[in-house]
Amino acid sequence: MDIITRAAVTLAVLAFSAIDCEAYSVYSLNSWNIPSWVNGVKSHTINLNGKWDFKFSPSSKWTKVNVPGELAMQGYGVAHDEAVIYKRTVNIPKDFAGHKIILRFDGTYSYATLIVNGKTVREHRGGFSRWETDITRFVQPGRKNIIELRLVDPVEEISYASGYAHHPVCGILRDVTLYAVPADYISNLKIETALDSAYRVQN
Repeated sequence: MDIITRAAVTLAVLAFSAIDCEAYSVYSLNSWNIPSWVNGVKSHTINLNGKWDFKFSPSSKWTKVNVPGELAMQGYGVAHDEAVIYKRTVNIPKDFAGHKIILRFDGTYSYATLIVNGKTVREHRGGFSRWETDITRFVQPGRKNIIELRLVDPVEEISYASGYAHHPVCGILRDVTLYAVPADYISNLKIETALDSAYRVQN
């Protein structure tokens, strides 16, 4: 690869990265650390790995798939730009009431729409990045709640363009966790030090 070609490729990658970050930042939310315990909650984490209800297309019948797991490895040849649907009914403990309830996906490929109890909560882009959502106002502790996730593998995704995989990648690829944190809970902390022109701490 000559110098001009190499430079062109580098610029293309940088341009893609800039567009990618700008588009994805629209959906960025706080990231919570799961505490070791939560006062007043007997068991504050729920592992949602296992069997999920699944629809290969909006017109197909419900079946079961394993989560986490790539759909191609479970016999589903996913098409680009076609939505698949996951669904899971979760009985949220009554003692979650009065706390923030967080739903964490450690990796979903690729363009995701989260629906809780029939209401669209948010969207997320990015196949291998963790994302979390405060779903407190969408659920009812002490009752069964329905979590639905719609996934699409867009044809313009980098995995297809780069030849990362020889098939459309799609699915809930990593762990899923539901957990409670205190209603007043620090999720992010930023400390900034002001320096003068000589790089000394300003009073």
